[in-house]
Amino acid sequence: MSRRPPDDPRHTRDADESVRVPLATERLHVGTRRRRTGIVRVSTRVERRTAVVDPPLRRQQVEIRRRRVDRFVDRPPGVRREGDTLIVPIVEEVVTTRLKVVEEVAITLRRSVERRPQRIQLRRERAVIERLAANDTPSKDRS
Repeated sequence: MSRRPPDDPRHTRDADESVRVPLATERLHVGTRRRRTGIVRVSTRVERRTAVVDPPLRRQQVEIRRRRVDRFVDRPPGVRREGDTLIVPIVEEVVTTRLKVVEEVAITLRRSVERRPQRIQLRRERAVIERLAANDTPSKDRS
């Protein structure tokens, strides 16, 4: 242990001639502060493009056929189905009050699918990002 002169205020001496040396500790305080280094400006632009769509268009057609029957019945017959065809009996009263089927109407429903390509406008937005440095010099990023 080295000895310092007695006039050094950092050291004290005890009666038994030992020297006390105070120890120092440094403390660090870290802080942040905001500083503007640049600016970002975001805007959107709409782009348009033409696309061809071809959706199926459904169509139904009704086919009606008349068929002569001329048959006498005791009571009116009901409506009936024969496959895809709906049969509707048409009756008339005869003077003797007997019923006579004079005609039947056959109604058939036909379905078809047809395609008609059409041109439509599709739109999409794109973000345009413009970064400005601290000296307001623009540089563009396209996303």
